[in-house]
Amino acid sequence: MMAKRWFFLLLVTGSALAASGQYNKEFKRIFFDAQKLYETGFYEESFNRFSNLLALDPGNSNILFHCGALCLYIQGKEADAIPLLEEAAKGVSPGYKPNSYKENRAPVYTYYALGRAYHLNNLYDKAIENYKIYLVQGENEDPLQLEYAGLQMDACERAKKRVGMEPMYKFQNLMDFFKDETHSCSNPVISGDGNLLIYLVDYPSDKKIMMTTRINGEWTRPRNINKELGMVGETYPVSLSYDGKELYLAHHFYSHSDIYVSTFEGGKWTEAAALGPNINGRTSETHASISRDGNILYFTSDRRGGQGSYDIYVSNRDEKGKWGPAANLGPVINTPYEEHTPFISSDGYTLFFSSQGHGSIGGLDVFYSAYSLDSGWTEPVNMGSPVNTTGDDQFFNPGWNELNGYYAVRREDNPSINTINTVIELEPEEMAEAAVKNDSTQESGTEVKEGSDEVITPQDEVAEVVPVLPAEQPVQKDTLVDELYTIVPFGYDSYKMNLAAQLEAEKIADLMRKIPDTRLELTGHADATGSAEYNLLLSLHRADRIARYLVDKGIDPERISVEGMGETTPLARNHNPNGSDAPLGRYVNRHVIARVTGPIPADEGLTWIYIPDNLKPVPSLTDNEQSKRYILTIQVMADLKPVSENKLKNLDLVEEYVCNDGYYRYTCGAYLNYTEAKEALSEIQKKGYPDAFIKTTEWYQMASQ
Repeated sequence: MMAKRWFFLLLVTGSALAASGQYNKEFKRIFFDAQKLYETGFYEESFNRFSNLLALDPGNSNILFHCGALCLYIQGKEADAIPLLEEAAKGVSPGYKPNSYKENRAPVYTYYALGRAYHLNNLYDKAIENYKIYLVQGENEDPLQLEYAGLQMDACERAKKRVGMEPMYKFQNLMDFFKDETHSCSNPVISGDGNLLIYLVDYPSDKKIMMTTRINGEWTRPRNINKELGMVGETYPVSLSYDGKELYLAHHFYSHSDIYVSTFEGGKWTEAAALGPNINGRTSETHASISRDGNILYFTSDRRGGQGSYDIYVSNRDEKGKWGPAANLGPVINTPYEEHTPFISSDGYTLFFSSQGHGSIGGLDVFYSAYSLDSGWTEPVNMGSPVNTTGDDQFFNPGWNELNGYYAVRREDNPSINTINTVIELEPEEMAEAAVKNDSTQESGTEVKEGSDEVITPQDEVAEVVPVLPAEQPVQKDTLVDELYTIVPFGYDSYKMNLAAQLEAEKIADLMRKIPDTRLELTGHADATGSAEYNLLLSLHRADRIARYLVDKGIDPERISVEGMGETTPLARNHNPNGSDAPLGRYVNRHVIARVTGPIPADEGLTWIYIPDNLKPVPSLTDNEQSKRYILTIQVMADLKPVSENKLKNLDLVEEYVCNDGYYRYTCGAYLNYTEAKEALSEIQKKGYPDAFIKTTEWYQMASQ
């Protein structure tokens, strides 16, 4: 649809050459050859043909337009479009005749194409100027195309506001494992255990579907599986089942596209078979995403009756394995424009997809929408920079563990080539969380001395993000239980709620709103890196952060209790039996356990966590660690010289500690749980100690020995 389709219309209806000389048959043949190549998606070859014609007639505005517009579809040539379209715009005429190949003027649509060229190159003011000219002079253009031009003006304004904003994610090049792979790669799909990766490589001769497996942390040499699949031509991987046994593919015919599936049997893939008539039709089905349980398929189609050109649909698989009638996801997800490449998250509650609507910053942007039990799909949220750019951004695969996504982006050293990256959510510091940075030993193992810029790092931070598999709890429909548990994950040395934590908290909020008699116990945990005292505080902050999130969602704080266990009750080993580090175990231990008490329906779908047998902790060790408890106190002041009693006379139970680093520290109160300590902290801050914060009494005892 949109710009591309209108450009297609211009080509199909016959933009022609009108050079000053005689037009021979060879000249005409090149023109129609270039047009045919465009129609079949061979943009570079089409551009080369039109460039040959431009060499014969350099001032032909129509050929300049075609060359410039084609540059917009060739990765790495977007900047080349600007001078071509600027020159073409000098020859724009309302009397442009698309049905005459002798036409040497340019269409009004040139202004839109030039605006898009500026837009892609981040020249937003010039882009807006040309979009406006197109709207003024294009009164006879397609109304939907005019509306879309207005949408792109808004996109430019949004993009301008994002200039200089901190990125929300970072990329880590996955293809560094394959040093000899220098061609463009895309369409990454991965299994639930993270050990099977399938992707597309665009070789000069053709596109090939490649497969690699990870063994003992190392990826094997990729192998081509096209022959096994029995697929030739334009075929792309679009989704891989959680167990890695079903591979879904999109095959592009000349006039339409269909969804196929292949199964992994006996160490190889079976010949791919087309899905049934409820999925495929005489329309184009360009992408599909299978749910974790394998029974729900989200896919894109341009069938009639949708909200726009391409919409997202959903179909359920019956007991016989047949796909049922497809349902449109509706106007919250689908817009009058195009939606593409949906991916459903592991828990089935979040849909990631690309859209031209919903407030993009240009072209297709990646969005996500969470499913609420009360109101269905929520308003889509733009994923921000650097996932989204001013170009067409699609095929963001969130993976199955919701910790890092998989995404093809341009290589910095060669923007004409894509490379596959893992996408890791950044966790920027927040003002409200600054207090935790004052503590001396962090979960990451970094010690910061108060009053000094010196930073001591006993051990390096573990950089890898390791997948953990949420395991389904047994479900008995219509059965009431007294309690349900769920795990809310947290990032490395952080109590900022990432997307996975927010999604789990939303499910808790939905449940507590639906059943007002429920109560919630939040118990924070940390891994065993760093000091036990710091990890206790970090675990408390994690639990408290979820509590504050739920209160903001309308949950009565009286229904929520908060506790922190630090590193004392691990769900998994922090170290392997041989003493080596266990990063997967440490990841499992960075969480908050939420216990919802009922009565509650057993099928509420809260998620527990899978722990491999080799990482389960030794019971005797865990029991011994549980016996250690901490008393909390509140630090109100620290100074390099003693503070007079008069300065602290409005406080009770003040203790002075002369610490080894030369500081005199003053604390107030002793509390057995975090809820009491936090209430006291609030009162102390009101008395004129805004920088007061919670620590353990043990820390001061150790610091003053």
